[in-house]
Amino acid sequence: MTIRCLFFALVFLSAALSVDAQPQTSETAVRVLREIGGRDFSCTTDSGVMTKAGFEKLISDKQCADLKSKLNVDFEKESLIGFRAGSDCHMQASAKVFQNDAAKKYVVKVDVKYGGCRAAGNYQGWLVVEKLKPGYTVEFTERNLKKIYTEWLEKDVTYFPAKPSAENLETKQIDLKGCIQTNVVNEFVIKTQYQYLKSLRKDAGNYWCVQNLAPIDFEKYSLLGIGMTTDYCTVPRGLEYKLSKDAENKQYLFSVSYLQAEQLCRRLGHYDLWLLVPKLEEDYSVKFDLQERPN
Repeated sequence: MTIRCLFFALVFLSAALSVDAQPQTSETAVRVLREIGGRDFSCTTDSGVMTKAGFEKLISDKQCADLKSKLNVDFEKESLIGFRAGSDCHMQASAKVFQNDAAKKYVVKVDVKYGGCRAAGNYQGWLVVEKLKPGYTVEFTERNLKKIYTEWLEKDVTYFPAKPSAENLETKQIDLKGCIQTNVVNEFVIKTQYQYLKSLRKDAGNYWCVQNLAPIDFEKYSLLGIGMTTDYCTVPRGLEYKLSKDAENKQYLFSVSYLQAEQLCRRLGHYDLWLLVPKLEEDYSVKFDLQERPN
């Protein structure tokens, strides 16, 4: 009986050691603190982690100067990751970062949604995360969601899921008559009159916009805007939006979603959504979350 017990003990120990010897492939999601991105960005770079010196060189270009205020990177505590993906002129893309301590690496997973446009296009994105661990490598993976996009929507979650404690804020939709163009930069957080006037179109339509748009009291309100290139010719069906305030993380979440189009519009579909919201607090970040819901 003793020999039999000893045999099973040795078998169990051998199995346990075998399991421990297997490489751990579990990954944990890294929280994205801030991000911006869009198609046909005037300021682009290859996928990778950017150093402080590299970023300062990048923003020395006038076309890239506004990245400094939009990303607001503290390189002592944070890291900046850029990613670039190519597809078509209606494409959408998003990225998430995962940490694998066993392999000492970070994986940036980029999801690309084919938009059905015949012309080529690209997407440039920037992610600000907590400082990456020294000695870890960073790799990028990409998958095309042309066939599995609906499945991805059903299983995926946003970077900042809604919390029960989050406070929903009152918003008012306004029409800016195309006076702020969103075909290059498609996410806007405007808190001052100076930012507002600077964001107005720079072509011959600027004078009309300055003279005819209703004034905004930036002492009481802020302006949020998002440009959406969709499969619709006009307003996306089932458009829903809300702004919530997460005091715990000092963050506003601007959530926008619409129903998947049943057929593709023959021309380029672009829609601007502008919201007048209560004055945003200076030490809060703003997260944009755009989703296409399956029918």
